[in-house]
Amino acid sequence: GAYMYFPTGILRCRWAVFSALLLLPVGIGMSAVAEFEKLPASADKTRRIVVNSDLGRLTDDARITTLSDAMARAAADPDSNIIEFDPSVFGDKPVSVRLSAPLVVEGTTGGHDYIDGGLLRGGLQIDISGCPDAGIMVSSAGRLTLKNLTIQGGRQRSVLLRTGGRIFLEDVIIRDSEGPALALFDLSSASVIDSRLINNLTHGV
Repeated sequence: GAYMYFPTGILRCRWAVFSALLLLPVGIGMSAVAEFEKLPASADKTRRIVVNSDLGRLTDDARITTLSDAMARAAADPDSNIIEFDPSVFGDKPVSVRLSAPLVVEGTTGGHDYIDGGLLRGGLQIDISGCPDAGIMVSSAGRLTLKNLTIQGGRQRSVLLRTGGRIFLEDVIIRDSEGPALALFDLSSASVIDSRLINNLTHGV
């Protein structure tokens, strides 16, 4: 089951699906439903992009691939991509990527892309405190899966979903947003499994 604690914004759940049914001010009157749903399985044919740098921006250096580089490459590919981090580069240390601009996913380009920190022995944190609004934005029926990572910060919210955008969270922590962890508008939805939304200033979803 799903449990929301207001006003501290803590969500702990095994399975839940949240859908935005109405476009209303953030944190006021948002309707949500929770039900069982399986996360999409990653196919063997899905392309893989390997990140080998913890820089939080786009680069023009062919020798390195940042998370922002990987997302830009995935957005230009109509097929699905799995973005992973090279454990031989990062070793046992925790990896923190401080974004200078949000990661944006739109359904008009790209497939169903994944960011998976599961190969990193020290864990993956995506620090979005430097972004002016949400650090992850999904819109126009875009789809994004996040697995095995922590999202830290968010000046207005951590994740923003609009116009039918869908996000799938598995083994994810979203924490310390200055607003909600997840903000859903215009028929967008979030599917959550084994994840926590903690210490967000206003509410979880």
